[in-house]
Amino acid sequence: MKIKIIAIQVTLAAILTGCAAGPTAKSFRGPTGEVVSDVRCTRDTSACFEKAAEVCSNSTYRVTTSYRNAGGLWADVFPGPVTWYTMSIVCGLPDGLMPTFPQRGQEAAMPQM
Repeated sequence: MKIKIIAIQVTLAAILTGCAAGPTAKSFRGPTGEVVSDVRCTRDTSACFEKAAEVCSNSTYRVTTSYRNAGGLWADVFPGPVTWYTMSIVCGLPDGLMPTFPQRGQEAAMPQM
């Protein structure tokens, strides 16, 4: 019985901690009519900046909001060992402000076994 519990815990830890997924972007039309894109990445904010530049055809953009939170490998539904960085961007003229990625929720932590 104890071996089954350990196997389940190891499997869960592997799911939550594996290699992080690549950066993603989802676009939608905001209330002002502007197209807003949510850019998400893990581990390093530079991947978010690279994805944002790609979304805006390597042109300038404005970061409207940013934050970071703890989550698992494929999702951040529950706090986990992976830090997810999120920023909402609008392509076009920048405002000169860099995102600060303030923490939302709990800090990233390894699952308890």
